Amino acid sequence: MSTLSTFKPSRARAHSPARPGVPWGTVATLAVGMSCTSAFWLVALAGAVGSPERYQTPFATWVMMSIALLPVYGAGVLGTLMLAKRWFGPKLRWPSTVLATGLLLIVSGTLVGIAAIAASSAYDYSLQVPHIGSTMAGMASCTGDCIPKEKHDIFALHVRGVQLVSQKLLLTNAVLVFWMIAMWGGRIKLSRLSRRDDGAVDASAHGSLANDVRLLLVGMVAGAALIHVAIIPEHLAEWPAAGMFFIALTAAELVVAGLVLARFRERALLPAAIALSVVPLVAWLWSRTVGLPFGPEPGVAEAVGVPDVLACILEIGVILAALALLKPGRLSRPAPSAHVQGLVALTVIGVVSIGFVATGPSWFDAFGVAASHTGMGMPR
Repeated sequence: MSTLSTFKPSRARAHSPARPGVPWGTVATLAVGMSCTSAFWLVALAGAVGSPERYQTPFATWVMMSIALLPVYGAGVLGTLMLAKRWFGPKLRWPSTVLATGLLLIVSGTLVGIAAIAASSAYDYSLQVPHIGSTMAGMASCTGDCIPKEKHDIFALHVRGVQLVSQKLLLTNAVLVFWMIAMWGGRIKLSRLSRRDDGAVDASAHGSLANDVRLLLVGMVAGAALIHVAIIPEHLAEWPAAGMFFIALTAAELVVAGLVLARFRERALLPAAIALSVVPLVAWLWSRTVGLPFGPEPGVAEAVGVPDVLACILEIGVILAALALLKPGRLSRPAPSAHVQGLVALTVIGVVSIGFVATGPSWFDAFGVAASHTGMGMPR
């Protein structure tokens, strides 16, 4: 009898359904809308009072800032919906709970947007201050006691601009959120649930931790390849050999990512994934410390930039994930919750999107944006 009583709880735990996560469709729809609106007001403020050297092409800058802000908004929306689900349950049964959830989304989205706008305005201010007192046509525009006053006036202008734009952003987010709720029939879907044949609600099944690590490896390899793709045109222009190296590296990364995703000869491909990450890591460390012994500027260390640092982070992650998959015994535990999986996915998307935007890829030049306008450093 005691053995039977001990067995029953463990069996129940083994068959207990995983908690359902927030639907990705809800998160993506709200995150895309809020990132686009925040980027619009950010560019509008920068065009009015910002440094002209940063925002010479508003549309292209809006596209790039929307991409950069998207994962941040994705994390914010996901966290807000998780909180609403905890407070009100997986299904919002009353108009008051729908209204409260909508207000939470508006507040969180506005706070994220204000933080981004304030950071952009602060960066604009740092670019404008050194120009105070600079000479034009042999005459100084501001000297002596004029300089502190000019700094104060510029700072006050930015503060006032952030205040005004924040009000516009709050109103825009309110219209966006409640318009989306109206489009959804006055409801907000907070849970991925499916009905079985007997009518009972069951959560979607989760896989193993090993499968999640495999998907994470595929995402990081593909993300590193995307950053490498963005810098190919510039490297081809500066040094064709480097451009051809990144073309071959990108092609190999995409092939490995696709084959690992298909689980084709996985044990043989994991060492290849490690090699494809170690080689650019070693080349990057060499080029940023003592400089490569060959190329256009042999022996000259290159500057460290945002895209190359983020690509290195992804490559280090690939190495760790591949080593873990080579010893699957450590990954025999159940998969984490859907919310943890979502936050990890958003983190990878954020690293990739920021790294991609920071390269100032050449296809944005069709709108007149050069890599130097991003203000995020040189590509790798």
